[in-house]
Formats: sequence, C-alpha cells, structure tokens
Amino acid sequence: MNYFTDIPHHIDDNIVSVVEIPRGSNAKYEYNTKFGFFELDRCLITAMNYPANYGFIPQTLGEDGDPLDCIIFTDVPLQCGTVVTGKAIAVLKMTDKGIRDDKILIVPKFNKRYNDYKEIKREYLEVYADFFQNYKNLTSKNVTVYGWSNRNVANKIITKSVTRFEKRINL
Repeated sequence: MNYFTDIPHHIDDNIVSVVEIPRGSNAKYEYNTKFGFFELDRCLITAMNYPANYGFIPQTLGEDGDPLDCIIFTDVPLQCGTVVTGKAIAVLKMTDKGIRDDKILIVPKFNKRYNDYKEIKREYLEVYADFFQNYKNLTSKNVTVYGWSNRNVANKIITKSVTRFEKRINL
C-alpha cells in the first residue's frame, strides 16, 4: 500500500493525514511517494525539535510539487505512518526558497474542542510559526512565514492541491 496514492484525502467529512515526523523529533523523515516508504531526509542541525506532529495529506500536491504538508495538533507524539482523520482549521502560509509551502493545521476528529484556530492558545500558533521560520537557519535556506489564515482558506488550498494531484495522475 502506498500512503500517498492509495489512501483517500477525505473520509466522510474528515481530512486524512499521515504522520511523517513525530512531535519532539529532530529527525526529518519524508515519505517517498514513488517507492512507498518513509526515509530519513536529514537531521535538524539547529537546537530545535518539531513542536507538533507533522505530515502530509494523501492524494494532494502542494505548489512545491510535494504532498500538501500538515501540522497535526495533538498533545502526544504520534508514530511515523500513523493515519489521522480530522478537520482542517487553519493554514500557516509560507514560502520555502520562494515557492509556496503552506502547512495545513489539522485537529483530529476525536478532539471536539477546536473548530477554529483562534480557539487554540496563541502561544502554540506562535511556536509553530517560529519553528518553520527558523528551523533551517543554519542551512542557509530562505523561508518566509506570512502567518495564519482560517479554515476557509485552508480548505481552498486543499481543494486546489487535490485538483493538482488528479491532473498529474491523469497525464
């Protein structure tokens, strides 16, 4: 089974996401969409760890040509390869090397408390934004974080990324 092509991007009204990097890790794992396995991409050389579980939404392509990235909001680290269904409540808009590289904020479906990113403590959102602004500082990568946008913007980005994926598959 290939997590990228065989798992749907939605189940019922829920967005599907796949964990690549557990919260607290400084190892950057990336799913190899061609061969269907998780591989170590690099280890962060900054004194930072991923502040949240991080992964991708299957059957999507972001503007950077990779599966659409997501931040999965939980209190605990999740294992690499865990599938999480939930709702998109925001997007962290950013670019990496001048190319759009947005991060969708997903809240698991069992968590009924959050329906809007403004309900989450501002400190969490600031930590996530700061992490992505600075985690590549020592590798001279050019990352710009523009800030958070609401669920409507997030869902439009997801829809466009699904269309981009479908166009690539139908070639």
